[in-house]
Amino acid sequence: MLGNQNILKNSIRIRENKHKDRNLVQKHYHQIHQILYVLENSGEIILNEQVHSFTQDSLAFITPYSPHSITSDTKMTVLVLEFEMDEFGNDMKMLLHQHCFDETRLINMNLFTSGNVRQLLRRMLYEQSQGKVINQMSMKICLSELLLILLRNRKEPSITNANTFRAERLRKYMDTHYFEVTNATELSQKIGI
Repeated sequence: MLGNQNILKNSIRIRENKHKDRNLVQKHYHQIHQILYVLENSGEIILNEQVHSFTQDSLAFITPYSPHSITSDTKMTVLVLEFEMDEFGNDMKMLLHQHCFDETRLINMNLFTSGNVRQLLRRMLYEQSQGKVINQMSMKICLSELLLILLRNRKEPSITNANTFRAERLRKYMDTHYFEVTNATELSQKIGI
């Protein structure tokens, strides 16, 4: 059983990288998939030989053997999630391939999506810290959910202003909790508007 525990433990990993002012991570690549998510501050990332702004709540999806580098403007914190696509069945692999997740890319997210992604990544950090087989299974579930959120994000329009964000949040809550809504006051308290 211990052998299986180690296999699970190494298949999905997440860590927090703290970059110092003007820190440069030289051009490099990995043999696995990575998701880089900026928790705070900003910098630049080079993906596919193109320089991109890499600011708070930015997400980079990096495929194996894809060269990339990062430069921080100030102290920047980045969550680094590493995984292998072998974690998923053929259906998920095919779905990701159909939506161009077999290419390295910077993914723009709306406020709602970035909040969900941040929450899932934080949960994965917690689950990893527990170190049990059940926690590794939870990490796999979180990773699946994260990838599905990113797939859905590609189809949803970007939300740019606060009122549109609130309306979208209200609509999504009502769609998923239709029979629980009794009055406007209770609804506003539940979603914090």
